[in-house]
Amino acid sequence: MIDPHDNDGVTDGRCRCPRCNAFREQHPCPDDSEIVWKVIVAVAERVKEKFPGKYITTLVYPPKMQMPKTVKIPDNVRVRICTSGPKEIATPNRLESDLELIRTWKDLAGAENLPLWTYQCMVFARRLPGPPETYPHLTDEYLRKIKPLTAGMYLEMHALTFTYKWLDTYMSGRLMWDQSLSVDDELKAFYAAAYGPAAEPARELFARFEENWIKLWRQNYPDVRRDKPGCLGMSGGRGSFQEFQQNTWREVYHQQEMHAIDERIQKIESLCAGHPVYSKHARLLREQIFNVMQLERALVMDKEELRSKIKLELRNIPMPEGSFPTESAWANATAQPLSIADRRKPRLRAGGSFKVLRSGEKLFVRADLEEPRLSGSKTKKGRQIGDKDIWRDNDVELFIYAPATNTFWQFVINDEGKWAANCLESQPSQWKAYPGVEISCQATPGGWQMLAAIPLTGLGKGEWRFNLTRNRMVEGAAQEYSTWSELAILGNWRDPDNYGNLIFKD
Repeated sequence: MIDPHDNDGVTDGRCRCPRCNAFREQHPCPDDSEIVWKVIVAVAERVKEKFPGKYITTLVYPPKMQMPKTVKIPDNVRVRICTSGPKEIATPNRLESDLELIRTWKDLAGAENLPLWTYQCMVFARRLPGPPETYPHLTDEYLRKIKPLTAGMYLEMHALTFTYKWLDTYMSGRLMWDQSLSVDDELKAFYAAAYGPAAEPARELFARFEENWIKLWRQNYPDVRRDKPGCLGMSGGRGSFQEFQQNTWREVYHQQEMHAIDERIQKIESLCAGHPVYSKHARLLREQIFNVMQLERALVMDKEELRSKIKLELRNIPMPEGSFPTESAWANATAQPLSIADRRKPRLRAGGSFKVLRSGEKLFVRADLEEPRLSGSKTKKGRQIGDKDIWRDNDVELFIYAPATNTFWQFVINDEGKWAANCLESQPSQWKAYPGVEISCQATPGGWQMLAAIPLTGLGKGEWRFNLTRNRMVEGAAQEYSTWSELAILGNWRDPDNYGNLIFKD
């Protein structure tokens, strides 16, 4: 395969020498297709001259996505187009974009010179590890569609274990070898050979996997055309792969579905018991698919499901503009206790709690913190509001995150009422003013109290995440960290996936 460009992601595959730049000026192109094709054609012509009957291959891949205009592709060049592959059967509009591109290249290079490079590897780079990517019916239909347009298809297949891809490896080979075969007849033969008396429940299990894959694919990949040359492969998904994983485990492979799969595998294990080959294959379904799914799901959803239970429900309390909640209003709010944030320590030596109220577009937070050693506070005297080193003091910290707008703020407040705001929306973060914030602190019997009023304007609507942490820094006691959200431990305080939820009841 000949692809004469540096595609390491640093140079973007583009040589910037004077000769290449002069060529670009003479032959403008959205990427470097013209200059790269010029080299490929020269290589192909030399190969044709020196090795008659031999050919070279090349990819339609960045930075070479355009058809050449300054050179003619020789007939000894096999052009490989990288397309998403069989799973696009589930999204017809996306599929048509790929087929249209294939037809265009077919007209230029000829079907006999057009092998595809397709993908069955959503697990690659841990984009979606766990859910079985199995769809023999989609593969069958895809092969029938591309047969008159191409010279064939290379299918790049990745999986966490071989059992994940055993069925699809076998079926792809059979269907590519002979497209007159019936996909359902071939599946029936596979299940009988692999699972014997459990062939039917095995068929039902893998049919369920295929249905679930189609469901999760459609859920994350809207069925809209992709007409830009760079929109090949698996582009066009919603949100991040982290969101894809969460949505998949929450809405497709939820706990009830995992239970149903477990029951199906139990039935297969029972029917195969005692047979040396069938029982082994049944055991691998559990060890190499189900147990792996459970592990991958836990990595995502144990946190997600636990976080969903860490919540604060807030009602709107009518109050005069510019005022703070009354003692009676605070008395009706539920106290949220802090817990140890360092798992190496057995318990907090100085506890604390906080309450939250809301009035209109303003959030009120009151923290009551135990501190028998307040006179020995290590807070640096003379700090001013906005000092970005306040985090070194005896302090509390508030974290507020709005996923809908990606608004993310940290407020660091020492025991003298001096505070600083840190915008965490991008890295590096920015210490800057947050308009309208009012914060005060005072000593109380056996401790100290923090009171904050934070305007909510600009944070957007929908789900909000929140956490309150404490950094205890006093003479005569070891530094101690505490937190409201039990998911937020030392080292991950700035990850909003570890915060609780703020829920507005009106």
